[in-house]
Amino acid sequence: LTTRKNASRNHHVYRDFMAKVVSQREVFGKGSIHLMLHRLAIIGASAIVWRLVPSITAQLTALQPRQICLISWALAKAKVFDNDFNEKLVLWLQSVDPGELSKLDAAHLAWSYARRAEIAKTENQSPLGPQELQCLRRLIVVHGSSSREQDGRVGEAYISESHSSSTLLKAAADLFPKDLGLFTELSDTIRAAVEGDEFSFASQELTALWISTSIIGTSHRT
Repeated sequence: LTTRKNASRNHHVYRDFMAKVVSQREVFGKGSIHLMLHRLAIIGASAIVWRLVPSITAQLTALQPRQICLISWALAKAKVFDNDFNEKLVLWLQSVDPGELSKLDAAHLAWSYARRAEIAKTENQSPLGPQELQCLRRLIVVHGSSSREQDGRVGEAYISESHSSSTLLKAAADLFPKDLGLFTELSDTIRAAVEGDEFSFASQELTALWISTSIIGTSHRT
């Protein structure tokens, strides 16, 4: 389904599969629900994601941190913003130690909150609260100030170190456009990693870096 995301959603195979996702969600289990939501978000199946939210919210605290971070990313990608889920996510965000997360986890979570903040501005919704922003800033500092995993953990192979770094920088620019110190610290870390041949950037990642710089530049001209 992911590789054929341009196929008609009226196809009976698609409809039958999605009906099974909702009616037999226990088949996927806690171990893979985050992956299922990720793929649903990628193909734009927001309506199905909405129907899964109550079940996800009920079991959120029983999930692993990496699962919660990817679920947060998936819901933001699908523009699914549920009050009950958000309340539980905020409580979890305030309690989790950033050191328990991988850099990839942090990038997923930071991106999801930046996405929420962006949509809140355009749709006149309530902005992120000060406690949320404080937790997110700490998260970004912990993982954005180092170009390598602190404890030897690595992210999934399909996400590169450079992707996580550029995602964190973009999230920092979106969430804290006036914080030049934070942006400079993250930028210096990225530059040192590139100069040390630790990683290079793909075109999408370079675009994220450019947009981040533009956001910071604009915020300091106004």
